[in-house]
Amino acid sequence: MNALIEVHGRRIEVDCLWCEPRLIAELDGFATHATRHAFERDRERDRELQAEGWRVVRITARQLEEDPDTIESQLRRLLRDTVSEP
Repeated sequence: MNALIEVHGRRIEVDCLWCEPRLIAELDGFATHATRHAFERDRERDRELQAEGWRVVRITARQLEEDPDTIESQLRRLLRDTVSEP
């Protein structure tokens, strides 16, 4: 949780990080991600991370609060699928 990774000499803080499968989950609350600037910045970060081989999954605060079991199941599948890839 709240891990720092380095990409091209730039330190990026991510919400949830699994190093070995190279999976990042970003937890987006509307209050902090609803502005145009935040929207643009988030997409820029996602592209940069994905270009470096990270998989980025965005989860809204509402989704996590209302359906945590589905979120957990999906993350487990992503982790399983990523680890089992050749």
